[in-house]
Amino acid sequence: MREVLALAAAFALGSIPSAYVWVKIRTGRDIRTMGSGNVGATNVFRNLGRRDGALVLTADALKGMGAIYLGRFMLANGAIAGSIDPKLFEFAVGCAAILGHVFTPWLGFKGGKGVATGAGAALAIYPIPFFVAIVTWWLTLKYSGFMSVASIFAPYAFAASTALWVSDKRYAVVALVLALFITWTHRANIVRLSKGLEPKFTFKNK
Repeated sequence: MREVLALAAAFALGSIPSAYVWVKIRTGRDIRTMGSGNVGATNVFRNLGRRDGALVLTADALKGMGAIYLGRFMLANGAIAGSIDPKLFEFAVGCAAILGHVFTPWLGFKGGKGVATGAGAALAIYPIPFFVAIVTWWLTLKYSGFMSVASIFAPYAFAASTALWVSDKRYAVVALVLALFITWTHRANIVRLSKGLEPKFTFKNK
């Protein structure tokens, strides 16, 4: 029962729509009516600029990290059954936070794409594979110019480096499933890329 409560808490944490809340406070507007309409940091970067985008990106990443540390706290204090694999439980609460971000009940179960929240969880779980993923993300963004392409490639880099970094390949399998899920959340971007309609990304300020 406590495991379910932990997953529910992680989902609730992930479901906080950072982009929506911040843009509403900052401008009084609904982020869903701006740019791509996506409730994520990239749309904030495009429409409000670097500072606002970075703030939302950080908030979304902290949701993922927070879920992992919540899981660790419950494990350390005996709130979770000792028979549960600690690392798999961390992945589980991280997944719950990502699902909360993508399917936030506060906005009709339509949220962001889970990249920043997933990145925060990945950093907390495995810093070295995360570093490989962030380098992959940066290089892909730099040479392709597409945030969507970089956001799709990075989770696969995390999954691949996890497979090399840890002996228990179950963790790499979970990471791969998450990478496939992130690809699915970018399905509209993939269609636009195939048609040559996907806009390139810039960090220029507004």
